[in-house]
Amino acid sequence: MRIAGTDRSITFAELAKRPGVDPSKLNASATFTSADGTYPNGTHLAEVEIDPPPASSKIVNYVIVDDFGVTLNPLLLAGQVHGGAMQGSARP
Repeated sequence: MRIAGTDRSITFAELAKRPGVDPSKLNASATFTSADGTYPNGTHLAEVEIDPPPASSKIVNYVIVDDFGVTLNPLLLAGQVHGGAMQGSARP
């Protein structure tokens, strides 16, 4: 936690160790349910070169454009996008 407008801060663990703090009052829980669903949008575009005689193909360029809105874990989300792209481009 940080005091707005200052460089002063304290962690939750430090706060819990302070004298006079009742640990039972530091517990909280909440549930959120959205009234409407969320629908992320995305487009993947692949530029592919195909050589007919040997029946070989090569991905020349690959572009991903996604709109996820607000994300909780951008690193995890990027991994999911990369994994999905690789699964879609894997050869049998």
